[in-house]
Amino acid sequence: MSWLYGIPIREILELDALRGLRIVAGHNGLSRLVLNVNIMEVPDISSWIGEGQLLLTTGYPIKDNADAQAELIPMLAEKKLAGLVIKTKRYIPEIPQSMISAANRYDFPLIEMPSELSHPIMLEIIYQELSSRQTGAMQISALAHQSMVDLLVEGGGAPELSRLMYSLYNHELYITDRHRKILGAGTQPVSDENEAFVVDFLKKNGSGSSRTQFVQCARNGEEVSAVIVPIMLSNHWQGSILSFVREGPAPRMYVIDLERAATIIALIISHKNELREVEQRFQNELLYDILFGKISSREVLKQRSAALGWQIREPLQLLLIHFYSVGEQAVLSIEMNRGAHRAIDRALSGRHRYIGNVGEDFVVLLQMESGLGLKRINKQTRQAAEQILEVLRERIPLPCRISVGSFRQDIMELNLCFSEARSAMDVGSSFQNRESIYFFEDQGIHRMLYHLEKTEISRLVREYYLPLNEYDQIHSTHLAETVKAYFELNGNVSKVSKRLFTHYNTILYRIDTIFKLIGVNMKNAQDSMLLYIAVLLGEGKLPDKVEQGDNAATLVEVLQ
Repeated sequence: MSWLYGIPIREILELDALRGLRIVAGHNGLSRLVLNVNIMEVPDISSWIGEGQLLLTTGYPIKDNADAQAELIPMLAEKKLAGLVIKTKRYIPEIPQSMISAANRYDFPLIEMPSELSHPIMLEIIYQELSSRQTGAMQISALAHQSMVDLLVEGGGAPELSRLMYSLYNHELYITDRHRKILGAGTQPVSDENEAFVVDFLKKNGSGSSRTQFVQCARNGEEVSAVIVPIMLSNHWQGSILSFVREGPAPRMYVIDLERAATIIALIISHKNELREVEQRFQNELLYDILFGKISSREVLKQRSAALGWQIREPLQLLLIHFYSVGEQAVLSIEMNRGAHRAIDRALSGRHRYIGNVGEDFVVLLQMESGLGLKRINKQTRQAAEQILEVLRERIPLPCRISVGSFRQDIMELNLCFSEARSAMDVGSSFQNRESIYFFEDQGIHRMLYHLEKTEISRLVREYYLPLNEYDQIHSTHLAETVKAYFELNGNVSKVSKRLFTHYNTILYRIDTIFKLIGVNMKNAQDSMLLYIAVLLGEGKLPDKVEQGDNAATLVEVLQ
């Protein structure tokens, strides 16, 4: 923001309140001017930073990525930032040598923040120093800034911030989240009419934009200037501050303070995210110990869960949620993981539930009513799984599957439920990949087939399934489909005909064709079952691109 009188990095390091800051590298760049302060929350921030900014970070977004650490300083120097401040110990024990070397090479100030300092305190001190260099028209703005920082330090939020801005400038103002829900307003209460107007206005005018926008519009019968300031956390849009200004365009200093207010809201969100991350980590550790049988007694479980605010009661149903991409497990970004957690929580709104991560997967412990029969429990579980899938498909751009182990009343047997859910996920993704919800108890023969030796799988598929599959592809027939229907309907040709919407005589012709191709008599129960197993194996394990020749070694390799 070029209106500010910049403060050299050297002078910031000399401030009494910031004596704990230590310049680690880039000493030749101490004359760089600080015009603004920004927060780094995610790795990819190149589009959301600007000249003269002092960037603050805990190092969390790059803590496990050596390449990102090495590339960060050159990118910031190219963007002409003033410097980088890293708070060590929490996520990065010490500043990596790669970053120190790059900072010296680019004469880019690299500063270490001690544990006793925090981002809010840094913001308070630096913005206070910047504001003190302004005069005249800057007095109200400086007051607004100080009040906002005080509000931040004291734990205030959007309601208090919106009232503060209204008391200073007397302009209609609303702070909204990413769903356009009003979090705070200059005057309370907000009427239904005003709320509807704000939501509709933001839908039509720049909701989701990363830049401040100005719109002329009609409000209560008069022409007003609307200012829409995005609330950005790194490159992620979190909501907007919307203000309507009467009698001319919005004053420049007011717009500046709105942008400051947006930064304060972003910091509040960042702080809450950090607290949630810590809380979630402890919850995940408890969940891991429960699911891997590391809890020694119910009393230990009660104590640990109570410490996290979990009032766990029996009985519980366990659901395992797995995201995948092109058949493999997908790795969710930090923001996508948060979004998935919120989506699952929303899908189960009104239900007592506990949600956590085990690796890249989500686990849900769903409170069930006592005394319910197994049939009702399974029905309610499937309904919950379908609700989760529906919301996730709307909000997360990755497909997912849900698996469920056998229901058990004993909470100390949740580790067995989890083990079965993992098994159901493996089996289901191999044999039931057209479905998205797998119940361990329903998989029967598929579980047995999944654990067959590879050599036996290869033999059955090569001798029985491949000839049928090759014939189906050449002649556009459905022999394999007919085998499955015939076995599942106990050899009732009439029912097979109805299920496949195919003439009765055509089914008989297919059965005869199968006998001629591979010598299997479908009327023989043992032969029919063997052929059915081969078809399940072929369709579940054999990729579309497999060579369908007699090369058994190639098939075994593919099946591995």
